[in-house]
Amino acid sequence: MRRRHNIKIIDAIVYEREDNIHAVQTFCGAENGVSLLYNPDDNEYYLFGRKLERGDLISRDTAGKLHLGKKVEHL
Repeated sequence: MRRRHNIKIIDAIVYEREDNIHAVQTFCGAENGVSLLYNPDDNEYYLFGRKLERGDLISRDTAGKLHLGKKVEHL
């Protein structure tokens, strides 16, 4: 029997590039510079090795772990 883990999201922020990068860095806390990295070669930020795009959702669960939700394209 598989055991399910319930993740409860307690906080989230939407990445809006230059408009709120300081707020995103503050939201990531200790992960800023570890999991959230800036690449000066392409002038982009990466979270867990995935390039952040405008509209991406960064959330935090009850254990303090960050999660990245890529933006959804509307049809």
